[in-house]
Amino acid sequence: EASKAFHDGDLSLADLKMHEANAALPNLPSVLLGLAKVQLAEKKPELAVETLQRYADMGLVLPQANVASFADALSTRPFEEVAKTFSANSKPIGEAKIEYRTPARPVLLEKVAVDGGGKLLLGTIRAGGVYRLEGDGPVRLKTGMRAAILGLQADPAHGDLWAAASRLPQVGLTDPDATEPVIEGSALLRLDLKTGELKAKYPLNAEGPHSWGDLAVGPDGTVYLSDGQSGVIWRLKPGASELDLFVKSKRMDSPQGMVVSPDNKTLLVADYTTGFVRIDLKSG
Repeated sequence: EASKAFHDGDLSLADLKMHEANAALPNLPSVLLGLAKVQLAEKKPELAVETLQRYADMGLVLPQANVASFADALSTRPFEEVAKTFSANSKPIGEAKIEYRTPARPVLLEKVAVDGGGKLLLGTIRAGGVYRLEGDGPVRLKTGMRAAILGLQADPAHGDLWAAASRLPQVGLTDPDATEPVIEGSALLRLDLKTGELKAKYPLNAEGPHSWGDLAVGPDGTVYLSDGQSGVIWRLKPGASELDLFVKSKRMDSPQGMVVSPDNKTLLVADYTTGFVRIDLKSG
């Protein structure tokens, strides 16, 4: 609605709808950029500066698609400090080096984890499994099935490797040594961290479309799984035999990456649509 109003020249309505969107989805980058664009068109540079500064203070840079919209404004005195922040945000903060190259065949790496001994574990989609990087290359863990690994986290304290596994069309297409059957549906896998053998499988027994986004393991051993397709968070409590629905909220549309706070009080979720969502683990 805001975009249509802007293109129709109704700046007052566009401003109203942008503010409504920002109230519903606070500090969503795309909304902030849209709001700043409207404010510039309304000839309200001071407000546009404040909005762009909020955007820049999140460590973001101006997407190339938006450069033309703000180029003239950023070269003026009111926007100088914002421009400096964008410039600082674009500078490298470290130097990366290549640790490992995958084989020539596409494996579509999705997740990386570290086992208790410091070795890397790779979760793949097209290769349909979990691999441990040994001295002479990747070794496929014998999980007994082929599946897209969409979440992967080691729990050395309990000797477990947790994997969020799903059936996708691309699974098992590139590893000629993978002969196990393809998983049906989606499931949480509990693997032996040392051997990779399957300890337990927790299927997602729920109607409707589902697709894992990621998983996170809390200090107490609770496993949380984001369901990017249905927009909910599932949970496996320590000692439980099946997954239970933990959180369903309008603030989440497609939850993906997650992390549990060290004090085991908060689950921080990155959502494709709504940005970061903070969930109280006690109240949900």
